[in-house]
Amino acid sequence: MFIMSIDLESWVHRPVFHVPLERQTRLEDGGFIPRAVELLLNELATAKAKATFFCLGSVAEWYPETMETIAAEGHELAVHGYTHRPLHEHTRASFEDEVKRTVDLLSRGDERPIGFRAPTFTYAPFLYEVLEQQGFKYDSSIMPIRTPLYDWSMYHSSAPFWVTPRILEFPLSVDKVALLRKVPVGGIYFRLLGGLVDSELLKRVERTQGIAIFYIHPWEILDSPHVALPLPKRALAYHRIPSLRAFERVLRSFWWTDFRDSLDLIVERLSSAALGADQGDR
Repeated sequence: MFIMSIDLESWVHRPVFHVPLERQTRLEDGGFIPRAVELLLNELATAKAKATFFCLGSVAEWYPETMETIAAEGHELAVHGYTHRPLHEHTRASFEDEVKRTVDLLSRGDERPIGFRAPTFTYAPFLYEVLEQQGFKYDSSIMPIRTPLYDWSMYHSSAPFWVTPRILEFPLSVDKVALLRKVPVGGIYFRLLGGLVDSELLKRVERTQGIAIFYIHPWEILDSPHVALPLPKRALAYHRIPSLRAFERVLRSFWWTDFRDSLDLIVERLSSAALGADQGDR
């Protein structure tokens, strides 16, 4: 099973740019999100692929018609927060407020978002309790490696698991590349490696874990305004952007679905595995 996920955030939300919160606006975005989403939806339609869009509530508020288009084409709308603030910068109350606001913006009648991914894969002690209270069914915030932005290295597998009795965790897919440490499939690593190894990594992860997850941002497949940065950061920030051709290769290599349509099957697999383990202990 291969799951495609898109963190729907603007170029203004990229941590490397340090755009002040008060400037993270629709005006500053300059129509980037609708252009990027149109491109993404065209690529997904061509590949007959489904995806989960983890949307910032602020972006949904800027462009409600874009959210309608995503949903109308059969893709899943999930929550990425309202702003792009790391979870450790939130209080419980501010996080609850962001989640509620974004759920309201993304809900369509009786259909509410059931999935969450934290900005920059960050964590706070109240994360799962708030998600349970808000009726979420799954989370995909764990990136089982360590970086300057987050540390999930206590997890050694990309396999889904119950992080609470009611919240299923979908860690991002990671695997080793030659002599390198474990690297994620997608995001900055996708750009750094040029997309050449992602298909092989996806195959290996899916073969061992039963599920492989790819993630990407709109600003990785469409040019955005350039921000003045010191040379080392500038080289990293704009390396292989846009990576549209590489994304197309990955997209057309597998049959992609979203988290929503995968949830029941994964729950069934975990239940069967737990039942088999219980019987084996008798």
